[in-house]
Amino acid sequence: MKKFTSIILCVLLAVMAIFTMISCEKEEGSPSYVSIDINPSIELTVDAENKVVSVYAANEDANVLLYEETGIVGADIEGAIAKITELAIELGYIDETNKVVGTTISSENADWVATLQEKVNTKITATAKEAGLNITTDGEGAYSVLRQLEAFKAKYPENEAIQNLSINKFKLALSASENGEITLESAVELDDKALIDLVSTTHKQIEVFATEAYEQVKQQAFAIYDELAGIAVDGVYGEYYIKNILSHPTTCWYGHTYQMYKTTARGFDAIADALVFVERIQNYELTEEQVTNVLSALGLTADQRAEIEDKDGKVTLDSVYAYADKKFKNTPASAELEAMKAELDSALDTVESVASEKIQQAVNEHKDEIETAVEASKKVMDTVLSLLPAPVKATLEAQNAEYNKAIDELIAVFESGTASQAKMRECANTMNTLAEEMLAKIKEDLSEDELKEIDATIEQRKATLDSYRATMEQTIATFEQELKAELSALKAQREQKATETPEN
Repeated sequence: MKKFTSIILCVLLAVMAIFTMISCEKEEGSPSYVSIDINPSIELTVDAENKVVSVYAANEDANVLLYEETGIVGADIEGAIAKITELAIELGYIDETNKVVGTTISSENADWVATLQEKVNTKITATAKEAGLNITTDGEGAYSVLRQLEAFKAKYPENEAIQNLSINKFKLALSASENGEITLESAVELDDKALIDLVSTTHKQIEVFATEAYEQVKQQAFAIYDELAGIAVDGVYGEYYIKNILSHPTTCWYGHTYQMYKTTARGFDAIADALVFVERIQNYELTEEQVTNVLSALGLTADQRAEIEDKDGKVTLDSVYAYADKKFKNTPASAELEAMKAELDSALDTVESVASEKIQQAVNEHKDEIETAVEASKKVMDTVLSLLPAPVKATLEAQNAEYNKAIDELIAVFESGTASQAKMRECANTMNTLAEEMLAKIKEDLSEDELKEIDATIEQRKATLDSYRATMEQTIATFEQELKAELSALKAQREQKATETPEN
């Protein structure tokens, strides 16, 4: 009997052990954002089952590291972190001179942040140790990001929420606002879940090989095409109403009003898209005087200028920050280090002030485009108004009140010198809303057969435009192949350099 009881107990213990293992294997987490700053800088989003949903190369070194690599998206977070760490070691990004990895974690579940942070940090250090490197992790945030956070807080001293921003939340908000669809000010007001969803969606749309230069060329090409193609299609409604004015005498203004709203929206969106890249202050190239000041602050000589240059031999804010981030995180805390940071802060304050002025000048150059577009729209509307009886004219003028208000506000912003892509996007959204409301009126006004006739005309125009789009896509594809070849070569160079034995 005792023997039987012992067997039963052993079975129960075995079953309990199995359930324990299953429970551990299925540990529930929370949708999260993980940022790894080596340099390279890599961002990942993770689902509640701890699987990587998206991976994003936040700089060109990350483009090189991730190029043609698979097995990260879809892997569990620890496996993905191990692979990224292994690649960073293989390519020489992590070595004896760069042994500190920055990590920031954000999640809607505050308790899960600490758990995930420990998982990520432990996996990084353990993976490096297997390769013979003793490295450490740092969650305080890179020098460049901390500067951005300080500047953001200084800009809104009365905003309590902004003053209480953590480095983790700020880094997440920065990533969410990077593509220009949402401003940083709006991003910090969202909860972590909404931001993580936004970041994940955006990152899924960007190939890991896509450098900023590639994204800019592609965006500009498609923005021009989409704007011109859209204008051609949007005009169908106005043309139809003019052609059939006798059938729709009191609503003949619907088509041209829709076209005005939609065309204005497309134009503003195109400008906003262009300004996303213009406003990236990191791209600013320093003057020789500014370079000299930065070298002095960092304790470098003129002969060491290459240390702060990018791959094209230029000294930009981004290349200076890349050097400073790496140097400062790998330098033990000391009074000397703090003095160096303070001197660099002073030098960069001057650089960023000049860069901001130049950026605003570039933004303001679009004022003439807006005024020209508005004048063209007003001429169209004046023509339509002249054809309408007084009661209908009053209805149209009331309809356009919101349009005129938005335009006046936008021009006032340009005149005040505070224009931005965010304001352009806001105005474009207003125009799109007005266009959709007008399109709904058109669909109520026209018969089913009339709408079919319009749809057929739209499809014909789209078919005509397809050949032009194909040519543009082929041009982009050629550029893409050239970029991939460049990344492949850069990766091969790093692999070779990392395996070379230093001469004694």
